[in-house]
Amino acid sequence: MPQYPTCQHVRTNGSVCESPALKDSVFCYFHQRDRQRLRNLQQAREVKLSRSRGRSTEDDLNAEILESLQLPLLEDPTAIQVALSNVARAIVGHHITERRAALLLYGLQIAVSNVGRIRTAPSSNDRIALNDADPIPDLNPLARPSTWLGEIPAQEEETAS
Repeated sequence: MPQYPTCQHVRTNGSVCESPALKDSVFCYFHQRDRQRLRNLQQAREVKLSRSRGRSTEDDLNAEILESLQLPLLEDPTAIQVALSNVARAIVGHHITERRAALLLYGLQIAVSNVGRIRTAPSSNDRIALNDADPIPDLNPLARPSTWLGEIPAQEEETAS
């Protein structure tokens, strides 16, 4: 058992990442940054929807449906298979355009070709980051962190005291 906190991200196949977690986080560098990117995408979607209230088009609705698929992080073969299934459902349901479907399928094809070349766990020789030296800033710094991203609300507790 490691003598340091490990990443609690659960992969699509059910396994836990277990890379060393960043200080004051339950996620490793990779998964913490991925969650920040997802949070920024969600904030951008909320801004976009708030600007188009009452003027929603079919493209807006289709984009929402595609985003609701919550394509997994393409970090292992199982995640790629889940993403492929979600994209196929969107295609069959006519929820995305042929062009968007083609782009997504091409991206998944690239992910499949890369899967054998990537390393998801650090080796014993790797230096491990304790903090994110170049964090991705919030798109909207006033927005509350999304609870579904598994954030630790410690920052809110500190500011509330």
